[in-house]
Amino acid sequence: MQKYIASIFSVLVLAFMMSCSDSSEEFASSVINRADVETTPGFTWFEMKVSMYSPNADVVAQIADAAGDTTLGFYFFAAPACSCDSLQDIFPNTVKCLDNAGISTSRQHFVAMLDETAENPLGSEIFHIDNLPEIFIAKNGLPVYSFADSFRVRNSAANSNPLISKVTVEEMLLEALQSLK
Repeated sequence: MQKYIASIFSVLVLAFMMSCSDSSEEFASSVINRADVETTPGFTWFEMKVSMYSPNADVVAQIADAAGDTTLGFYFFAAPACSCDSLQDIFPNTVKCLDNAGISTSRQHFVAMLDETAENPLGSEIFHIDNLPEIFIAKNGLPVYSFADSFRVRNSAANSNPLISKVTVEEMLLEALQSLK
């Protein structure tokens, strides 16, 4: 019985390690669609993270109203690597909010990059990448809001200042969209 339990434990540990392995060496920067994100090696963690996140439904309903301008697009730049870093969660969590708000995948654009210094196929003069993942809200294809940076700055400030409250991904997304009206 003990051998059986040890075997199961070994399989679980191996499965966990494989889900967090970095297979990014197989990639060059490329534009991919939503279906590709779900099937591209290196992004195997993505759907699991999307399914694990439960955004506030009331805030998501407000996002649906605020994102009515169809000239707005959402641009995701992410590394095909382990999602074990909590900062990586902003990528699947934002996608989940957009999906739940009914935002068409045709307004969601994805770029797989090895790191922030990799060549940006959409143009580094248009979308300047300092960190991955990076998320922009764009109007007519031009960035008007650096969402991931704003989220990081806001929550970092909240860590050091008790007068600033942390925000969830959906709260920050709503705030961003409302600021663009």
